[in-house]
Amino acid sequence: MKIKELELNNFRIYKGRNTIDLTTSESRNIIIISGENGFGKTTFLMSIVWCLYGKQMEQVDEMYKKEINAKRGGYNGYMSSCLNKAAAANSTTKFSVSLTLTDLDLPGELECSEIKITRSYDTKNPNGDDLLILFDGKQIDEVFPTVPKEERIEAEEFFIRERIMPIEIAKFFFFDAERIVAYAELDSSEQQKRLASAYSQVLGIQKYISLKETLSAIKDDYRKKGVNSKERDEFNKLSLEIENSDAIKNELQNKISEIKVDIKNYQDESDTIQERLLLEGNTMTQEQLDEYRNKQKGFKEEMDNSQVGLKDLYNYIPFGLSGELFAQLVDQVKKEVDYRQKKIQIDIAEEKTNDLLNDLDDESRDVSFPIDRKVRRFYEDIVKKLIKKHFYDTSDEGDEDFEELHGLTDVQSNTLLSFVSKIKGAQKDFTRLYDSYNRAKREYSLIEQQIRDAEARSESPFIVELREKKQELDELIADLQQELIDKSAELKQKSDQVIANKKQKELLASKIQVSDQFKEKDRAMTDLIQSVDAFLIRFKEDRKQSLQKRILINLQRLLHKTDLVSNVQVFIQNDMVDITLIDKSNKKQDISDLSNGEKQMFSTALLSALVEETGLQFPVFIDSPLQKFDKNHSKNILEKFYPNVSKQVVLFPLIYKELTEKEYLLIKDRTEKTIIIQNEDDGSHFVPISKDDLFYE
Repeated sequence: MKIKELELNNFRIYKGRNTIDLTTSESRNIIIISGENGFGKTTFLMSIVWCLYGKQMEQVDEMYKKEINAKRGGYNGYMSSCLNKAAAANSTTKFSVSLTLTDLDLPGELECSEIKITRSYDTKNPNGDDLLILFDGKQIDEVFPTVPKEERIEAEEFFIRERIMPIEIAKFFFFDAERIVAYAELDSSEQQKRLASAYSQVLGIQKYISLKETLSAIKDDYRKKGVNSKERDEFNKLSLEIENSDAIKNELQNKISEIKVDIKNYQDESDTIQERLLLEGNTMTQEQLDEYRNKQKGFKEEMDNSQVGLKDLYNYIPFGLSGELFAQLVDQVKKEVDYRQKKIQIDIAEEKTNDLLNDLDDESRDVSFPIDRKVRRFYEDIVKKLIKKHFYDTSDEGDEDFEELHGLTDVQSNTLLSFVSKIKGAQKDFTRLYDSYNRAKREYSLIEQQIRDAEARSESPFIVELREKKQELDELIADLQQELIDKSAELKQKSDQVIANKKQKELLASKIQVSDQFKEKDRAMTDLIQSVDAFLIRFKEDRKQSLQKRILINLQRLLHKTDLVSNVQVFIQNDMVDITLIDKSNKKQDISDLSNGEKQMFSTALLSALVEETGLQFPVFIDSPLQKFDKNHSKNILEKFYPNVSKQVVLFPLIYKELTEKEYLLIKDRTEKTIIIQNEDDGSHFVPISKDDLFYE
């Protein structure tokens, strides 16, 4: 799939109707679009994301989420500000973005050569958005007659997410080459969860997880129909608690986003006042202030992460306090697991022994001499004893008095024993986090005092007023940061509660006797769920191995230090992900120890691997394509990454700064078009130029 044409009509800095041809050929797959800062390179990228996803665009990049949240009125307030100012002055209220797609890979029942997606917005309309998709000029209800006209937009949104580009993986096709370092710096569990979720979508794992959840829900429905009123009430109560907790989680997540925006706004205002105070006092340079701020920010993040980690560990305290009682529970569960395994061994031993004796009996019928019954019984007993002795551990076979008290499944038993391991490691983690928090707090306070000392050396009334205002802002920020920590802890608690309720619901479902009417269906659902589980284990392992291989190949191709990485290991466990680099000495290479350029190369290799894993043929858009790369890395990126990452690659460099003439020559033969964004008469527009004139226009 390729983008044939993009049209922006009164969208932000682009005044009037602006059309750009983005067609490429097989041998020349790169398009370069350049312009000065503020002329509309970032807006170009944003226009495509908005055209595809509308209100959901904030899920593609944190930048869009911040901008939308920063506007009063949220999405509608943000989109109202996207109307070109000159057009608004002329009483225009509408703007739009159109995307024309060709080289389509669509299902057999939908044959068309071109799809045109147009999203428009009217600032006078409270609903704002309108979406229209044309399939070779036909609307969706003409192509799919089963779609009611009143559901057209909903069906079109679904079509984009399912057939054009799933929103969860769009971030891997629209990115800022400078900001992708964040993919290498997974310094919080929340970042790891977000990336794990994206991996799950990219690798195709989420579809099977959703299938399993659907099957489990159907199975629950069958079980509810056959239970007594007490069990049904308990089952429904758990379902309602899970639903309510999910709703509260969403509210908390929205509140956390709002708090972060408020903190950012107040912090910006406080920093501005602080700069003025320091300049008035003439005691600290701007460079020194920036250095102090960066250090302070790092210690603040370390404090916050340690505090969240400590609050997580508080969940283990009740189990630690229960002491002997919890230890007895664990010991009993271990015995039950051993007992069940040995029972299985005994059953297998008896089954195999009987099979062997039956075979011997069949063979003895053909012998020509009589076999004494006592001799026969003697050897049968000896065979039974020797099979048990040499092939199976049946030491507890005679333990008839043992009683299973809890009856946990193997999965539930393993979960409990894994939890016990976490409790054992909690004390060590607590000491580490406590020390980390206190150290970061001391360093943070020391820097804070140094900045305040610098501020305090000027005592004019104006400066005093500024200082009071800054103190007021800092107190507001401190309150909000504490609220953020509290809300984050509450969100974690709710998430844990949902997990606990779901497990309790599963346990209750396993104990409910299914009525005869639904037994066959329940059994079929159980078999299906087990099949999906088994498939998921194999599928995850296969995709993980493939991803590891792709990342390693890309790293070795892009890095100029050929011995820096010899292997890559990917770990995906539940909703967490970790990527480990192994050096030539077979030791872990800490990603945090890499230089910024090397981190950027790692993130680039990761993105390339994920794009390859999706199998999606979609254009890749890259802003600031060579920012912070050194000479050797830039050469590798230009020669080996950009020409191969997609059949259509659009780069947005600042000429001379982010792409030199010498670097341009490395990809000139692979470049199809060069386009300059010019700005005049209150608006930007596209000017195609010759490839030979890019550095002379």
